[in-house]
Amino acid sequence: MRFLDPGQVKKLTETDQEYALLDVREEGAFSENRLLFASCLAMSRLELRAPTLVPNKNAFIVLMDGAGEGLAEQAHAKLTDLGYRNINILKGGVQAWSDAGCSTYSGVNVLSKAFGEIVYEHSGTPDITPEILKAWMDEGRKMVVLDSRPFVEYHHHTIPTSVSVPGAELAFRSHELAPDADTAIVVNCAGRTRSIIGCQSLINAGLPNDVYCLRNGTMGWKLAGYELETGQTRRIPELTQETRRRAEECMRRVADCFGVRFIQKGELAELRQKEDRTVYCLDVRGPEEFAQGHLPDTDNAPGGQLVQATDDYIAVRNATIVLIDPETIRAVMTASWLLQLGLENVFVLDNVHSQDLTAKSSTELDHLVDESAIIPVEALAEKINGDRAVLLLDVAVSVSHKTEHIPGAAWAVRGRYDTIKSDMEQHDEVVITGDDPALVAYVLNDLSGDSSVPVYALKGGNDAWRNAGYPMASGFEKRYSECDDVWYKPFEYDDPDQERAAANKYLTWEVNLVEKIKEDGITFNVPAS
Repeated sequence: MRFLDPGQVKKLTETDQEYALLDVREEGAFSENRLLFASCLAMSRLELRAPTLVPNKNAFIVLMDGAGEGLAEQAHAKLTDLGYRNINILKGGVQAWSDAGCSTYSGVNVLSKAFGEIVYEHSGTPDITPEILKAWMDEGRKMVVLDSRPFVEYHHHTIPTSVSVPGAELAFRSHELAPDADTAIVVNCAGRTRSIIGCQSLINAGLPNDVYCLRNGTMGWKLAGYELETGQTRRIPELTQETRRRAEECMRRVADCFGVRFIQKGELAELRQKEDRTVYCLDVRGPEEFAQGHLPDTDNAPGGQLVQATDDYIAVRNATIVLIDPETIRAVMTASWLLQLGLENVFVLDNVHSQDLTAKSSTELDHLVDESAIIPVEALAEKINGDRAVLLLDVAVSVSHKTEHIPGAAWAVRGRYDTIKSDMEQHDEVVITGDDPALVAYVLNDLSGDSSVPVYALKGGNDAWRNAGYPMASGFEKRYSECDDVWYKPFEYDDPDQERAAANKYLTWEVNLVEKIKEDGITFNVPAS
């Protein structure tokens, strides 16, 4: 194993060569103290996430853990087994980096969040307070509220009257909801970044409407004492030809203004043949469109999320990024923001047609584990209600498990098996469930290898159980780990006082990022207003 000291890693970050800084702790621990340019590659999902985070097996990788506790060495072995060839370890982990006087940060998606605040500052992005928006609603002002988050977040909670229009869709679809120039548009998210970027996207695209971002999003709305809606399904209707024409005008304007470059399929094929180049091929449409069909060997990175959480999708700094969208405009809008974020090798794939989108996404267990190890929900229900002692393990993220899980399920993080293995021997069988079939398959293989107790995977996981009409439970009945697997969003706290405190803390943290980023000499390519 090759170990690098903090000084060597620091010099690496000051070059234009390709490199990936990968922190292998779980996201909750990672978010407490991390390097600015690091991506979280949690040990529990390493095999699942590594191929998309670092698509080139020759990439220069630096692994790190918290304080040299051995996680990086474990990750080294796993990545070596996956075929990665240029793996290094930051000696002493993040603690050594900090001890050497190098800056560390708290939070997730830090660079993207700081970028949003710089956009707000430099571009003079107009915003309104929740109090003003509520007054406009009460007086019946002609306006639309557009929620720029993914639909699943919108469905969980949103501003009253709002419509779900995820970030990259805004310039494509807003004309349909606000066809008249005298209709005001208010863009919101949960906090600040996606509201700011979404609002500024419409301004950059040249919409004639008055456009505003809602200051502090749904957090600000709730902190102001107003109620949020839950379970909403309002979405944009089908687009007319006139809407598409206006969207194309926006696309050309943005492409010209920000110097968005296009690449042809032949050029992309040549790039992907180079062993020393990392190329990300990212389809920026929503997950539903992507699942229906996409280009082979591409990954889904919805445009609004890619800008707001770049390090969740792109771990290799100075890599080449190719964005894909048959409609082009969503890719162009996303490219314009990545270029402003400071990523230089960004392209939009030209001439992508619907007939090219032949690949399909699989969410089934069948191709991951032997059929004999899969049981349907009906069989699990019989086992639970019978005389069999079943250990049911839910490996969904802790937030999801706490919100809703199969009654009697214990929560676990993959890899933390010491107590689980001793408990297994007290049961007749073990059933693994969760939200991600691939993760369920890995846990099944981990546990079945050295146990005399039969281990099964639940077909369809928690969704199948719920959809079959069986009851669900909430909270934690039993857990085998501390809940450090994810960073908890303020609205994911159960106690209202905790939620309010977390929201205020988060919003303060986000705004204060600007000064810290500037102190560290980080700059972006955002034009002044």
